[in-house]
Amino acid sequence: MTAAPRVEGGVVVDLRAALRSVRPKLGPLLLVTVAVMTAVAAWTLLAPRRYGARMVLSAVGPAQTNLAGAATSFLLESPFRLGGAGIQATPSLVSYLLSSETILDGVARRPFRDATIAHALFGASADELGRATVVRRMRSRIKVLLARQTELITLTVTLSDSVLARAVAAGVVADAQDLFAKVTSAQAGQFRRAQEARVDSAHADLTVAENALLRFTVGNRIVQAGSRLALERERLERAVAAVQQAYLSAIADREAAHARELAQTPALAIVEAIPVVLPREEPRTVMRTILAGVAFLVLAALALVLRALWADGVANRT
Repeated sequence: MTAAPRVEGGVVVDLRAALRSVRPKLGPLLLVTVAVMTAVAAWTLLAPRRYGARMVLSAVGPAQTNLAGAATSFLLESPFRLGGAGIQATPSLVSYLLSSETILDGVARRPFRDATIAHALFGASADELGRATVVRRMRSRIKVLLARQTELITLTVTLSDSVLARAVAAGVVADAQDLFAKVTSAQAGQFRRAQEARVDSAHADLTVAENALLRFTVGNRIVQAGSRLALERERLERAVAAVQQAYLSAIADREAAHARELAQTPALAIVEAIPVVLPREEPRTVMRTILAGVAFLVLAALALVLRALWADGVANRT
């Protein structure tokens, strides 16, 4: 029983005839596939070995950040606390920082040996290559993975120079720490200035309330208990106490913000440091060779079949 030719767009296409026309070419195709597999195997074996500088990091959240002294407790208890509204070192934020343009461009400009890391990696300075090119090439050598279950961040820098890989990984972490500290310090400075204005306002309100109580006391030397004058004095005293509490709270928040501004707030902690001896990447020669051979064989065979079908269709049209 023979398969009927397929009709596509008014043109008769015989798939079996196309396959029969390709069959004589399978021998040379297999030889070419073996040559491709041999080339891939040689490339994986002769290519320079690459080293992976791997670090496991953990984001230091607001609950883990300590500001020494009583100012910390005031800051955390205050309704104006920084942790609730300010920037926080979440795992997602730290992952972004480790691969951000600012960090990668800064690391490429770091000194290394007699030049910079950019010279060692790319053979040219960061200014010569341009920021976009530097960032793109740096990202191709740096991998940042965030484990959602543990919220641990794995930073891996893979290069053929183990010393350079170690320097890049350490530079990325250090620059990320510095950038986060600068941002939080600047934010705390803005908060401190706002609290200074709040202290001035509360001090002015306290002065007004105290003067009102003073005038009442001077004008009413004798006040009988339960009288209207006694109730008025209690009202003025409550007003002074309320404003005084607000004034003391504003002072505490200002001092806490000042402590936060001066503190070097950490963004991440190192769970696993870079090992003393960097592991070499496995070449995975067998797997890469097999995948390359299978992919080439399938694509080449498909190309031959399509070419035969195309030639058959053209012949039928004529």
